[in-house]
Order: sequence, then C-alpha cells, then structure tokens
Amino acid sequence: MRHQKGLKKGAAYKEPGKKTELLRRARELAALLAVTQTATQSLNTANVLNDTLDKSLEILGFKIGYIRILDPKAGGMVVRVARGLSSPEFLGTVVSLASSHRSIGKIVFETRQPYISSDLQREDKFQHGFMLREGIVSAAFVPIMSKNRFLGMMMVGSFSSYAFSQYEIDLLMAFGSQLGSALENAQLYD
Repeated sequence: MRHQKGLKKGAAYKEPGKKTELLRRARELAALLAVTQTATQSLNTANVLNDTLDKSLEILGFKIGYIRILDPKAGGMVVRVARGLSSPEFLGTVVSLASSHRSIGKIVFETRQPYISSDLQREDKFQHGFMLREGIVSAAFVPIMSKNRFLGMMMVGSFSSYAFSQYEIDLLMAFGSQLGSALENAQLYD
C-alpha cells in the first residue's frame, strides 16, 4: 500500500483511474455475460445478432456496426444486422469468399484473425468503398467462429480516429466466439 504525503497515517492512497478502470472492466464483463446468456438461452437468431451487436457498440461507445453471416444460398456473407449505416449498396452486397478480390471479409475469413484499422483513409483497401462514404474513420473486424468453423464477421466502427486496445480486441473476439456458438446451436435446432 502506498502512502501519499499529507495523508493521515494508515490512510490509503488510491491511484487515479484505478476505480474507473475496474468499473469499465466490470461493465464489459457484464456485457459479455449478457451476450453469453442470450446466446445460450435463445434459439432466435435475430435476437442473438441484435443483442451481440448492441452490447459490442455500447461497450466501446460506438454507433456504427454490422454483422455479416455466411449464407451458402447467397454464395457468401450477407449483412444480417447493422447500426448507423444507410447505404443500400452496402446493405445488399454479398461478400463472395470465392472472388479473387481481397476484401476485408475475405481476409478475415482466410486468416480467422481480427482486422483492425485506426485510419481507414490511409488504407488502399478502403479508398473507394462505402465505409469512407459513410464517414467511418476507424474500425475493427472480428471473425465469428464456432469450433474452428467460420460463420461470419462482426464490425464495429467510429466516426473519429480510435486506437483499439488489445483488451478491446480480445473482448470483441469473445463476443464473436459466443455469437458463433449461439448461431451453431440455432442452426442445429433448425
């Protein structure tokens, strides 16, 4: 226990921000628990998708995000739920995983790893895309997985520059994993 000059003997010194950090982590863990509960108790895919995206955006304080799910009938990944995006071109686009084009969706599919960009304007992959037209500056794309099986991708983004911490990326990956389990359970039920 550290003591600060001027404190009475035996009075504890509290490091600035320690309580705030603990409250933030508790809130994040509560959100993960809420997603886990929805994922294990609901076989309604729409509820699980909406709850997962909403909790992810709430935790990071973002307003923009979407979830693409692998749809064999459509021949790729389709948007199933989105927040803060209005482009009909984007919302109706199927991301083909068989295409030679190296889209972010295809990169996440091939690597099974998150793709993080704190400044989309500086990356060639985004120069002519809807994300810049929508005003998105920073984004994190994470795979939705279940038992090493790729089921889709989730994106959360910001209108301003944002540096994602490793902890936030890990939390988004945990959301993707829980969502993957829930989607697999719903598919088995169907």
